[in-house]
Amino acid sequence: EVEAARERVRGQALAMEVGSEIRGIAKAIRVEYERLGYNVPEVEIGVSEPELSDSVDAPIKIWRSSGYFDSDDPPLVGSFPEISQQIKEAKCFTNDGSWIWKDLERRLRGLGLTARQARSRLSNLPEKLYDNMVPIGVHFGGISFFTDQPFTEADFATARRFGEVFGVAYRRHL
Repeated sequence: EVEAARERVRGQALAMEVGSEIRGIAKAIRVEYERLGYNVPEVEIGVSEPELSDSVDAPIKIWRSSGYFDSDDPPLVGSFPEISQQIKEAKCFTNDGSWIWKDLERRLRGLGLTARQARSRLSNLPEKLYDNMVPIGVHFGGISFFTDQPFTEADFATARRFGEVFGVAYRRHL
């Protein structure tokens, strides 16, 4: 089951022609994880520009896929030195992901929903969320899986396989 899901993501990733298609790959990963039985409200893929990849302070572009709405909002761009250092060291890790609540509400409000409508749309979002990050082997890049439980070692092993698939396709794209 995991291999079939991974192959579907791999096919989409290898077909990527422009960087903006990364959002679609994030969505494919989120959908496949939901098929595997995970509660994954959001998946994010972040990569730095190749020419800036030697610095943990390099800006990272983050493409997001939410299970709560489809959006063509531009990628988030920022510098995340602590996260970049962990990715540089090829570490998998879990952070508190509860901040995603406010971010999702802000993004829904940006689509024209009232605060009440946005909160209603997010009513089934778990109260506590975890940001489970795996490196993708490209520059300072990683995939974040926002889930209702922290990843176990087995979960990280599965996520790493998806990260490797994306990393190979992304290197090919460069």
